Amino acid sequence: MAARRLVLAAALIGCSYPTDETPYPGQCAPFGLLSSRPAIGERDVPTNAVIELAFSDYPDSEIAGLETIVVTSGFFRKTGAYNVDLVAKTVRYRPTTPFEPNLEYTVSVQPHIRSLQGCTSGRLEQRSFRTGAGPAPDAPARPVVRFETVLAIFAARCAGATCHRRDDGGPGGGGDDGAAPPRGLSLDDERAYDDLVGVRSAELSDLLRVAPRDPARSYLLRKLLPGRDPDRPMPTVFGQRMPPGGFPPGGAGGVADPIRAIADWIDAGAPR
Repeated sequence: MAARRLVLAAALIGCSYPTDETPYPGQCAPFGLLSSRPAIGERDVPTNAVIELAFSDYPDSEIAGLETIVVTSGFFRKTGAYNVDLVAKTVRYRPTTPFEPNLEYTVSVQPHIRSLQGCTSGRLEQRSFRTGAGPAPDAPARPVVRFETVLAIFAARCAGATCHRRDDGGPGGGGDDGAAPPRGLSLDDERAYDDLVGVRSAELSDLLRVAPRDPARSYLLRKLLPGRDPDRPMPTVFGQRMPPGGFPPGGAGGVADPIRAIADWIDAGAPR
């Protein structure tokens, strides 16, 4: 009963707690391609277009790339860079050089592409489009998310006095019992950056907590994203989703979409 009260209390104040429950027992969840941009059969696609492939579950960044997503024109393969956006469950492909004008291209998503849960699609998906005469105007650059914005999110939801706070009685300390913050991760203003960026996760040592310019392989982002329901973690995450229950509908720290903001901060190189 005491342990149950402790778990309930942790959930109410927004802290994470460990659990031995297997997040995803049983059969694989369906995994496959939901939509694409350019759309199937689209014409007059700008030669500087970026291909976006949206999936039904989180794509595995270790395999979503050259061997599983192939872009061709006739017998010729088009090289490019691949980027996994876990927040949108999307893989983006940017060609190394612009597409040729007035030419048809085919995007082939191979059957062995898989989700982070380890489920494959099991079928070949092909989408074709035709380019137009030239490029579209460059889209305006998105504002860079600064670390002060991320700190405001942490302060509102993750760095309460009994959560991820340094409890040493010094600046930013959250209590008077001298306890270390969970997993040695302090999210107070003084310690958060050094405890996150370039530091190996205590729960999954293969990943950094924050890998600059690589949100898909940043354990912090995975810890924030929901699993099959908002109260459960996504695949590859141990323990509880952080913060339990996710963020309120209105956002946190003055940010409407905290998870997207943190992903964009990491993608920009995790600037201070």
